[in-house]
Amino acid sequence: MAGDPHRLLELPGVYQQIRLACREYDVIGLAFPGVPGIQHFGHTGHAAWGVTNAVAHSDQVFRERLAHSEHGLAAAGPLGDEPVDVLETRLAVRGDDHEAIRCVETGRGTVVVDGDLCYSIRQPARVLCDLGFSAFRPLLRARSAEDVFSALKRWVDPVNRVLAADTGGRVLRGTVGVTPKLDRERRWLPQEPSEPQGWRDPSPPASVQGWAVDANELPADRPDHDLGDSYPSAARADRIHVLLGRLTGMIPEDFWHIHADTRSAPAVDLVDRLRRIRSGASLGPSARTLAEELEAWDGHMDQESRAAGRFAAWRSSLVRRLVGHPALAPLGSPHGMGGIFDAWFDVPHRIAASLESLLDADELGIDAATEMLGALEAAAGETVDRWGDRHALAPLHVLTDIAPMAASQIPSVGLPGDTDTVAANASVPGVTDLAFGGPVARWIWDLGDRDRSRWSVPFGASGVPTSPHFADQLDTWRTACTTQVVTDWSRLRETPWPASTPPVHRPMTAPSSDGRDQGDGRSDTTLEGR
Repeated sequence: MAGDPHRLLELPGVYQQIRLACREYDVIGLAFPGVPGIQHFGHTGHAAWGVTNAVAHSDQVFRERLAHSEHGLAAAGPLGDEPVDVLETRLAVRGDDHEAIRCVETGRGTVVVDGDLCYSIRQPARVLCDLGFSAFRPLLRARSAEDVFSALKRWVDPVNRVLAADTGGRVLRGTVGVTPKLDRERRWLPQEPSEPQGWRDPSPPASVQGWAVDANELPADRPDHDLGDSYPSAARADRIHVLLGRLTGMIPEDFWHIHADTRSAPAVDLVDRLRRIRSGASLGPSARTLAEELEAWDGHMDQESRAAGRFAAWRSSLVRRLVGHPALAPLGSPHGMGGIFDAWFDVPHRIAASLESLLDADELGIDAATEMLGALEAAAGETVDRWGDRHALAPLHVLTDIAPMAASQIPSVGLPGDTDTVAANASVPGVTDLAFGGPVARWIWDLGDRDRSRWSVPFGASGVPTSPHFADQLDTWRTACTTQVVTDWSRLRETPWPASTPPVHRPMTAPSSDGRDQGDGRSDTTLEGR
């Protein structure tokens, strides 16, 4: 089993490589620092599991009508006016006056847009008063794939797809978490308070024959697991199927070629479209040279590839043209929903994510040939070297305002891959080619011999900038390699903390001569995606 969860690349890293061992259990895995147990990716020696986000519609949006009555604020409910909970508090603001905050909650959920006509969000964890933590301890004791799913019956949110296997050869896949009972056509729309608010009965896990791949795509082969309304492209899943089919063995070292794969199917499709429309088109010499270079390219977003860099320049130019297109330009006007929603209303981001479908949007008056050839002329004048020169690592320093020392400098290394490649180092075409998202861990669980399992994180095992293990896995991760796990207690030694750092927790590491190989150009890859 293998996977590489994709999230924002944050410093300190979001996942920690840990081992939890006592008389009851002995588990290795990747965990959220500060959260008990091993939640998403673990190996007990008898059973192993991994998750990827199900892209499910787990929260419901309700249209609310609030009004003041003699008894205070009320909301229109299915049987008439209902009282609402109002919490007024003052938040301390660093370097400024306290901020007065009013929180309103109806019987359906927390109000996020206040006014005469407003909206509330119904979240399972809030409604059920359950974060799903009761699944964590049974997971640590799992000795079979069935045990994993039995523990995860208690999972609440977010909704995840799970792959679980055991040393007996049993492999199960399924979806866990709480979702509302809501037809697909209703998932995009706000609901009325009078509409049903029940929970969907979870589907049982299914046995896997052969191999299973999950990369957040629409589960076309499992309609009862289609719980979302907007899935990413199936390009990564399709590519992983192809690469798995080429393997003749299934040992951990064989999988590096999958984790590190950089072929972009959407890029190949876009270039094929260009090839079809430019025949007979009048192009300047530089644009014609660029088109010929792209058409000769193999579609791999390799760090050293000049053609990949040239493609990215053309794609970004195309996104910018569509942002300014008369049919789409009005989307750039203020949305009026508050700054917290800016990311969801960001026009270049949305256009970049919908590029292929927009080029087919004849009803919007978009002429694909005109836009693509115009973008080609614009990009032909740019000076572009390698893809890695544009596609550099740009992590988010999440503790900068709280602890400036946490913003330790990480080398601005170039990265291979792209959003829709298996090596999914993500950027936003038309905005930036810097990579702010990607695999926040890589893991390979060997069910036959746990000691042959492998893992890596983007930076290091420690979140403390002064630790020697703060960024010592960067080169391993950048090249999609992994390090073999070490579970032999006799090979572990204690790493002392710097004198200025409180000894709250001391990581255990293997001596460099024994267990710290930084990958050998080989590793494992994804049976699971984001």
